[in-house]
Amino acid sequence: MDAETDKIVREVLQRLGAVAGKTASSVQKQAVKQAVKQPSQPAPAATELRLAEPVISLKQLTGKLVGVRRVVVGTRSVVTPAVRDLLRDAKIELGRSDAAAEQTGGQIVLAAVDTAYEPSALVRLLAQQGLGVQRLPQCGLLAAVDELVDGVVKSGQIGVLLTRATAAAACVANRSHGVRAVLATSLDAVRAARAAIAANLLVVDPTGRGLFELSAMVRACTAGPTACPDALKQRLG
Repeated sequence: MDAETDKIVREVLQRLGAVAGKTASSVQKQAVKQAVKQPSQPAPAATELRLAEPVISLKQLTGKLVGVRRVVVGTRSVVTPAVRDLLRDAKIELGRSDAAAEQTGGQIVLAAVDTAYEPSALVRLLAQQGLGVQRLPQCGLLAAVDELVDGVVKSGQIGVLLTRATAAAACVANRSHGVRAVLATSLDAVRAARAAIAANLLVVDPTGRGLFELSAMVRACTAGPTACPDALKQRLG
């Protein structure tokens, strides 16, 4: 190969290398843009978003709230506190898909949190005694209280929370208007609370308690007055 030919070959290779370099750089830049691009979804035609997952977290909402004014979840779905805060701040309504179907007299919504107690036998016994029970999925204390409060206030259900953290649970629940949560220390105490204030959310530590004692407490909370006394209604709801 003479000197002139060698020069031409080098120039061609240099040009090809420059083109390849530009192409690679362009591809790399595009890849970076895709990597950092926030997940997005075109605004739906309707302003309502429906979710059916058992636990609704921020992950399920990423990029899906554009134009949405109402989020509807399943009746058994647990909505995390972070999601509730987000929807409240964005002024987006939170609803349940078939809440009306759960407004059945004597319907129980039950959660077990921070306890080794397995409530399956209790749920079966209550069903045999004619009380339908909606059992919430496993979740944290605050999320469980939020779900129970929803059932009590929006659907007229009786809430039952089985937990060792009874004091904290009752305090948090009673911050919501319309909730009258009581600590179930005994069957007589539950009956007295139901008669006095129409207690609608039962907080009980199941440790050391028998199946029939627990079922009797729950049934006692479904009997008697259903409305708060007039003298206390303004404060207790």
